[in-house]
Amino acid sequence: MKVLFVTHYSFLLGSNRSLESLVKYFLKQGVAVSVLMPSRGLFFQHLHEMGVDVHCVKFFFEAMYVKLNKKYLILPILWLYNLFAFFLLLYKVRMINPDIIYSNSSADCYSILVAKLLQKKHVMHVREFMQEDFGARYIFGRKSKKSKILKSDKIIFVSKAVAKSVVGEIPQNGRVVYNGLPIPNAIEPFHLNRQNVRLGIVGNIDISKQQHLIIGFMPQILKKYPGLTLHIVGDKESPYKRRIVRQVKDLKVEKNVFFEGFVRNTDDIYSKFDILVMCSRSEAFGRVTIEAMLRNKPVIGLDAGGTPELIKSGVTGFQFVTETDFLKRLAQVINDVENTKRIVDCARKYAVDNFAEIVYCRNVYDFVIE
Repeated sequence: MKVLFVTHYSFLLGSNRSLESLVKYFLKQGVAVSVLMPSRGLFFQHLHEMGVDVHCVKFFFEAMYVKLNKKYLILPILWLYNLFAFFLLLYKVRMINPDIIYSNSSADCYSILVAKLLQKKHVMHVREFMQEDFGARYIFGRKSKKSKILKSDKIIFVSKAVAKSVVGEIPQNGRVVYNGLPIPNAIEPFHLNRQNVRLGIVGNIDISKQQHLIIGFMPQILKKYPGLTLHIVGDKESPYKRRIVRQVKDLKVEKNVFFEGFVRNTDDIYSKFDILVMCSRSEAFGRVTIEAMLRNKPVIGLDAGGTPELIKSGVTGFQFVTETDFLKRLAQVINDVENTKRIVDCARKYAVDNFAEIVYCRNVYDFVIE
């Protein structure tokens, strides 16, 4: 059995971190594994150093999605490029000769066509909403996107919310498999200094992550907790980043808001704050939510996207909808430390039992290979 995993980008982030787990697990099960990506980025180098059979074909796998952005005016050029490069892609995959072609994201619009032409089985891993979270619209419309995805032999959805948004009811050849994460070895017990509470928000600086939301709450938060700080972990140069930098200055909260930039080491990320805030309007799964739970960090998450599937308010975390909700939840976390400790312990057990890396990999493997 040989599986070719196809990823549409080569950064060592999000879906590629989950893909790395799958690659390792499939190899341990004796499956021959190859990985194909469009450039020789950090993920390519990382897999190469691991000894994985990794290939590169310059191709724009996500070129069938468009955003309302000036840079997308060049899409016709990318389509023309892909038209010619597709034959190279087809040749490369034929030479690899896999039994299964596995698209690591629904942003990959071409691998399913390659699979059909080469008469190979195809697996689609739908990890994102695309339109709701990234503002990216499939150029032929939602119905066409749904039809394309349903042509896959097997479909994996990262959450029920994503499945409902993308295809409606989960088809017979589909299954929800939540992402899994490695269990950290050394865990600091939950501790909170009420005089110096540190909030954290983690992810690319992007409108879909809604960092502006928690920044906008800061004036009211600081009235009650003047020593509190907000740590924004992640980066992405964009008009949105410039917007929230201005927002911090306009609200005069520069002394309490820190832009930490991109932090590669996961444990280093969570050492920077005490409480995770999840503000994403359409988080498909919420990897950072589980990472925080595994590290004894209470999570206050927006009741949207896939986040409610991970957080049971008052049991494994806290949910909010409005600024008033958030302030109430924050007060609960800070003022009732014993209850917060109970929730943190419950959340960690829940994360270990349901979102461990081994559980995720086994579920994907069994579904793909069965």
